[in-house]
Amino acid sequence: MAQNTPTPQVAAPSDASVDVTKTQAEPTDYTTHVTLTGQVIANGATCPRLRLEDGQTISLERLAARHLTTGQSIQITGHFVEISRCMQGPAFLVTAWQDMHP
Repeated sequence: MAQNTPTPQVAAPSDASVDVTKTQAEPTDYTTHVTLTGQVIANGATCPRLRLEDGQTISLERLAARHLTTGQSIQITGHFVEISRCMQGPAFLVTAWQDMHP
């Protein structure tokens, strides 16, 4: 006579959007920390803006405009973010910064 073996039960994740089939994090360009230098330009809709040395403009997340003046040269460290409160992209999450001409 065959023996009944119970089927193991797996608890569903609390967030239905989680893909449980992935076994490791997928790398993205949004986690690479870089240091950039540029010049502060007029503020954007919600975030300060910086013109990089190559001419690209970016929005600065987590760097208050009150610390900056238009035309100021600064060096920032951080990483680009895919989603930001800044309304003009690309957005860069600043983790450290310094004035280049104190």
